[in-house]
Amino acid sequence: MKTRFFKRLMIFILGGVVFYGSTIHANATTVKKPIKSISWSEYDKNITINKGEKKKLLVTISPKKASNKTLKWTSSKKKIVSVSKKGVIKGKKKGKAVITATTTDGTNKKIKLNVTVGVKVESLDFDKAPDSGVLYVGKSYSFHAAVTPSNASNKKLVWTSSDPEVASVDASGNVTGTGNGIVTIYAESTDGTDMDASQTYEVRTLVSSVSIALAKKNAYTVPINSMGTGVYTLAGRTFQISSTIKPENATNKNLAWTSSNPLVANVDDTGMVHANGCGIAVITGTSTDGTNKSDDLVVYVNSYTKKDCCFTAHRGYSEKAPANSMTAFKMAMEEGFDNIELDVWATSDGGFVVSHDNNLIKTCGVDVDITNTTLSTATSYTITSGNGIDVYTAEHIPSLDQVLSLASNYPNVTLWVELKPAFTDEQINDLLGLCDRYLMLDNIKFISFKSSNLSKIRANKKYSKYDYTLEYLTHDLNYSIIETCVKLNAEIGAEYDVLNKDYIQAAHEVGVKVNAWTIPNAFMAGYAIDTLKCDGLTTDYKFFQ
Repeated sequence: MKTRFFKRLMIFILGGVVFYGSTIHANATTVKKPIKSISWSEYDKNITINKGEKKKLLVTISPKKASNKTLKWTSSKKKIVSVSKKGVIKGKKKGKAVITATTTDGTNKKIKLNVTVGVKVESLDFDKAPDSGVLYVGKSYSFHAAVTPSNASNKKLVWTSSDPEVASVDASGNVTGTGNGIVTIYAESTDGTDMDASQTYEVRTLVSSVSIALAKKNAYTVPINSMGTGVYTLAGRTFQISSTIKPENATNKNLAWTSSNPLVANVDDTGMVHANGCGIAVITGTSTDGTNKSDDLVVYVNSYTKKDCCFTAHRGYSEKAPANSMTAFKMAMEEGFDNIELDVWATSDGGFVVSHDNNLIKTCGVDVDITNTTLSTATSYTITSGNGIDVYTAEHIPSLDQVLSLASNYPNVTLWVELKPAFTDEQINDLLGLCDRYLMLDNIKFISFKSSNLSKIRANKKYSKYDYTLEYLTHDLNYSIIETCVKLNAEIGAEYDVLNKDYIQAAHEVGVKVNAWTIPNAFMAGYAIDTLKCDGLTTDYKFFQ
């Protein structure tokens, strides 16, 4: 019986030893998680409470699963602010104290809170701030917020901006616009009451400079710097003014447009100018963002009729249709040009065709020399280049017969037939005979760079009864050329950029007319008519009304 008892006792003792040992081992392997950081959950560094007020201070502990989260609470002045073991503070009397929370897990982490027992902030209101709702980039503004009540214990404020890239604010409430956009400026209490005041603004960039100019020049409207910053145009024309606003990120780039003389030129809200009559008008574009930055463009408007000068369509109305085409010739006649200039070559079989070059590579895209082919072959080629070619797709190299036939229906229009190469006497005779068959010799001027062609026409006996008008074409103008034209009884056709007022006057003094070719724009047309006193202009454009 005893033996059985002792056995049971030994088993019980051994089992207890095993259990106790296992417990010790388990406890020995438990891992403690220390606190890494603590911070106030609701406050920054300061808080104000009333006398007798209690407030539970909340602390954020990291990590959340720290083994020991117990904190030790102390007050630097218990008679002013007391604190319980659970972090509940109470205002005892007016004054200031520092409350400290310390970890008890051995990490000795501490946080402090300045507690003032006194008068709390109840509200904040801006009493100094722009009331327009608009701030401007680069400009600074002084903000101030009034604290209520006025005897609040802690009136210190924190200033912040919702977007410092739009507007920044310093610790004193000085705000500076930094970029376009919407921004809110905040003033916040620092006594723990979380009172704040805010104001939202649009920040804009002001215009620093405005410059205006002709948007796109053409033959009728050209920029002219020799007469100041300006534009020369003809009555009845319209043109667009472009503007350059700086800086590029200016918020409001709209301009107000005005004209000093709307009877000469008026301008609409888009900067489109309408030239109305002769004279000078100053077009002004002014910024509308309050800066009143502006720039001027002087518009010189002129107007010409066929009474002012003789206007010749260069190879027909070649601004609108392919040069030296039947459509270009007909359009020029219908538009009222005084004369139609055309270029003539002789074919291998004695015919005459109209083309600027003898080789058709530029005009028709084929490497064919007119002078080495027949009339029927030359006129079979389709014109593939020139203005309006997408519209006028069926134009062919015209024969002179076709042009003479067309011109016979327009008795008020003179043909200026340019003899391109040096013609033989036989070719001259055939040319005059062809024109005579259409009864056109009284309504044709023969022009050429080859003075020999003009001499042969003058010397022709068969058609000598006609008093031909001749014109000697030249890339120069001097006294020798004037003398040559006197001998030929011919007018001068000079390239416009070699014209000289003195030589033109000298030519006029001996009865020689001077015509300018090829006038490229309205300004040069006006210069040739008004200043140089040219007798006629050859041009691709209709500069007359």
